[in-house]
Amino acid sequence: MRSFIAICLVAAAAASPTKLGQTRRQGRQGGYIAPAEERQASYGNVAAASSVVDTRVAAEPIGIRSQSFDGPNEDSLFSYAFETENDISQSATGSMRNVDGADVVVMEGSYSYVGVDGNTWTVDWYADETGFHPSAPFLPKSVEPIHPEIKAAVEAQLRFAAEEDAAAAASTRSESYAAPLAGYGSY
Repeated sequence: MRSFIAICLVAAAAASPTKLGQTRRQGRQGGYIAPAEERQASYGNVAAASSVVDTRVAAEPIGIRSQSFDGPNEDSLFSYAFETENDISQSATGSMRNVDGADVVVMEGSYSYVGVDGNTWTVDWYADETGFHPSAPFLPKSVEPIHPEIKAAVEAQLRFAAEEDAAAAASTRSESYAAPLAGYGSY
């Protein structure tokens, strides 16, 4: 478990903006600002494209205000949190869960940052054997189908998937193909 956390921290450090070759940024640190557009030489222009000077400046390191890590205890529970000088913060708790004979890390937490608009954006999330599930009011929501035919097709797909899941759960080890259930695909 400790090696998993260490690998995650190394991956985050390896993906730092200074390694991505960003040019000098104007504005608040932490928000995305597109790189300055390069001037292109045009017909009749004396300057050649190769004369554009690339002025990359290494970003100032961002300090850590606070951090904590409580390693796995006897119940395989762990937690961590940190906050940086540019108002990015993250916290998470997690544990191991056994799913079908495989150990799975289950986590929940949140992260927040200050956007270029000056607002603090917070995302709550959980991650388990079904994947990563973020939740925030500003994230896109699923769209309700506007045509009754589409809605009926979506409902039929969901019913079929639920019936398949129920059939798979009923048989402990089914290796045969099951034909589609009656009513699926009929209009």
